[in-house]
Amino acid sequence: MQSRITKPWPFFKYSSLGNDFVLIEGAPFDPSPFTWSGVCHRRFGVGADGVLFLAPSTQYDFKMIYLNADGNEVGMCGNGARALVKHFLSLNPGKTQAVFETSQAVYRGSLHPSGLIALEMNEKFDQDIFELQDLDLPKEVKSSSYINTGVPHLCLEWSGDLQTAPLLSFASRLRHHPRFTGGVNINIFSHVEGNTFRMRTFERGVEDETLACGTGAMAVAHHLWKTNSASELILLAPGGELRASKKEGSFELVGGTEQVFSGLFQTTQTPIKI
Repeated sequence: MQSRITKPWPFFKYSSLGNDFVLIEGAPFDPSPFTWSGVCHRRFGVGADGVLFLAPSTQYDFKMIYLNADGNEVGMCGNGARALVKHFLSLNPGKTQAVFETSQAVYRGSLHPSGLIALEMNEKFDQDIFELQDLDLPKEVKSSSYINTGVPHLCLEWSGDLQTAPLLSFASRLRHHPRFTGGVNINIFSHVEGNTFRMRTFERGVEDETLACGTGAMAVAHHLWKTNSASELILLAPGGELRASKKEGSFELVGGTEQVFSGLFQTTQTPIKI
C-alpha cells in the first residue's frame, strides 16, 4: 500500500551549485520510496535530486541520511553533505565546523575562509577493480577508471566538446551495466587549461544529468591525480565550480551551497511513483 503524508511538516530547500535537495531536521519519519520520490518530483512535489535528513547522533554533531530522488537510501552525497553542514552551522552560531556520521563513515565539514563550505572526503576504495575496456565506451573516451568515493563512479576522459557530448545517450546503459552491482554514476570530463577541468555527471537514483556532483568531482580528481601533480584541481560543473585538494593523506572538496527557500509541506494526496 502506498504511504500518505497526512500532516504538515517543515522543510528547507538547498542548492549546491544546482544539485538541489529537500532538507529535513530529524530522522526519516516515513522513508517509503513512494513518499519520498513524490516529494522529489518536480511537478507533484517540492522538486529535488534527493532528500537530506539532519538526524540525531549519539557520538557526533549529527547523522546524515540521504535518499536519492527515487526514494532509495545511499551512503553518501558530497554536495548534500555540504548543505547539511551549512544548515547545522546556521543553527549553531559561533561554530565553524561539524563532525558527522553516515551509515559507513565519519566526516568533517567546515566553513572555508572563502565563505564556502569545505568537506573532508577520505572515502576512497575499490579504485580500478573492474576491467573497463570491453564496455563499448564511446570513441571519444581517452581514458577511464572506476572508484568509490562514498558511492561508485565511472570516470571517462572525453576528447571532444564536453558541452555537446551526448551524455544521456550512453550513460543510462553504462549505469545499469551488470558489472556494477547496484549501479554506478557516470562522469565525463575534459581539460580546460592548467589545473582546471570541465565535468558532467549522470547520477543513478536521479536517472538524469545533475548540475553538479560532489562525490563525482572527487572521483574525477582521483582519476587525474594518478598522473597530475597539482595539489588542487578546479572542476567546472554545469552548475558552478568545485575545488578538490589533497594534503597529508587527506582530501577536501570546497564549493558553494545555499538555502534557497523553506516551507511547509502539507498534502493528503498520495505522491506518485516516478
